[in-house]
Amino acid sequence: MWLGKLIAYFLKFFYGAAFYRELSQNRAKLYFAKRIFPPFAVGQTWGDIIFIKKEYSGNQKLIDHEYAHVLQWRQYSILFLPFYILASVYAFFRYGPRNYYSMNKFEKEAREYSELVVKKS
Repeated sequence: MWLGKLIAYFLKFFYGAAFYRELSQNRAKLYFAKRIFPPFAVGQTWGDIIFIKKEYSGNQKLIDHEYAHVLQWRQYSILFLPFYILASVYAFFRYGPRNYYSMNKFEKEAREYSELVVKKS
């Protein structure tokens, strides 16, 4: 988890992120950012810090999706980053360049989590 926090610390400045709120029940921090890299991304999680592009600030489903990544960081700790990269490489070769992101194991889990949260509320 410390690796994600360290990366997030530097990204706060690069992304032009302003602190928005702490997600109280789970101690994750949510930041709204002017920009996120890569440019097509609208949300990103590093450790227990979530970055969301400002224009998506009202998208609770996206926040829930990114919170699922917080849980994955907590489960796998420092290994989450290499596991995520390996899952992306595997999905790229298995499903091709158009589908690798959506077929990444961790992205599928995050989508399922956000769907469950929406159904409960």
